[in-house]
Amino acid sequence: MGMKKLKTLLIPVVLSVLFVALAMVQMNLSIWHDEAYSAYLIRGNFADIWNLTAIDVHPPLFYFCLKVWSMMFGNSEIALRTMSVMFGVVAIFAAFYLLKKLFNTKTASIATFVMTLSPLFIRYAEEARMYTMVLAIALISTLVLVTAISRDKKGKWNFWWLLYGVMLAAGMMTHYFMALVFVAQLAYLIYHYRAKIWRLDLILGYVVAILLFVPWLPKCLVQITNVQGGFWIPELTVATGFNFLIEGLVYLPDATWIKNWEAFLVLMALVGLVYLTVKFVKTMKREDKSSRDGVMLLVFMAVVPPLMLMTLSLPPLKPMFETRYLITSMTIMWLIFGVMLAKTKLTKKGLAAAILAIATAVITGMVCVYMRWANSDMKVLLADIKTRSDDTVVVAGTERVYLDAIFYEGEDLKVYGVSEYYHSDNGAFAPMKQYRYKIVDTISEVPEREYWMIFETGVEDLPEYIERIDTNEHIAVKVVK
Repeated sequence: MGMKKLKTLLIPVVLSVLFVALAMVQMNLSIWHDEAYSAYLIRGNFADIWNLTAIDVHPPLFYFCLKVWSMMFGNSEIALRTMSVMFGVVAIFAAFYLLKKLFNTKTASIATFVMTLSPLFIRYAEEARMYTMVLAIALISTLVLVTAISRDKKGKWNFWWLLYGVMLAAGMMTHYFMALVFVAQLAYLIYHYRAKIWRLDLILGYVVAILLFVPWLPKCLVQITNVQGGFWIPELTVATGFNFLIEGLVYLPDATWIKNWEAFLVLMALVGLVYLTVKFVKTMKREDKSSRDGVMLLVFMAVVPPLMLMTLSLPPLKPMFETRYLITSMTIMWLIFGVMLAKTKLTKKGLAAAILAIATAVITGMVCVYMRWANSDMKVLLADIKTRSDDTVVVAGTERVYLDAIFYEGEDLKVYGVSEYYHSDNGAFAPMKQYRYKIVDTISEVPEREYWMIFETGVEDLPEYIERIDTNEHIAVKVVK
């Protein structure tokens, strides 16, 4: 490897070190329900994962990877969550080399640095879920697509399109909403090739993707039917788009949460970014076609998926618009900020204003990420219970409590599930019915005389108890038979 390539490689390496340092800050927060499902599902073998995932709403590739990861590194919070960090690092490398190919090393360095500081990117690198894996596949597939375009020669077969087809299948086997990313890429291909889009090697790439996805297709159709039968996501409102923008910018899920100092900082960031965008558009008019095409690709990737998902969430269809499902679009938005910063012709004052706007969004977002509460307080609650009991025994009063609590089961903590309390037909609880790990049929089968029962808040019909603990999420009562 030459010195120039080594220096180039050093840039994403340094950015990855920065990213890992930022993402590891909150790795010890309590596991929450979706992560608990991930951890419980991989207790089974690969056939179990295939079959049980089909009853829920996501495809299985992420869980296969998490199973392998846990076999190598264990099942602790940090072990499971670091796979998401690893895919975040892959995303950084893919973004850097994609932008280097679209523009140049300077633009790639600045834009990838800006992306590395994206609050939403950091936030979902902290979770044992599929979102950074989705992002990594999206960026790699885009890099493969751009490489395929650059290798096109008249009359020559281009095998990069077959690799692109493999990436399409991998994306769809990780999260269904990757389809929105691939539609955005297809829109760009139509924009780029126009009438010449009908090329055999490109079409075969899509055929490869379809063939690789076919084994999962029957289960996919069942899942889509179940989701359209009713899902937890709220209906779209006039504020949905603005909330999406604010969450992607500063990790505030609802614009109504913006108060006092946050309002000032968010407004300052938005004004600065609008100013930068206006100047960037003027600059790009003087750029060559290759640079404009690169920008258009990023714009397609950032804009098409949320617009499509909004459309697909309108009646009579059920709402499916959720920001974390669009992590690729939001992260590419940050890449676009970086590209604008690198390529826009600005005065010193204008450059300072643009940097200040991006820095304000970063700092505000990081504050929101690091001040967030865990989505579950189970870990804290169990630690409190342990201080009150010599032999800690917990009985989970609901399916959700069981999934969250069983993750922390160990030598110093016995956790039981009780079938007679569990009646949900939600696919997320299907692994419980098959694995039945530490699940008894009735409460009378719990062997210990004293135990703590944990319920979600709002339960009024509690058993007779001698001690009680209330938290934001749970009620725990000590019971003596």
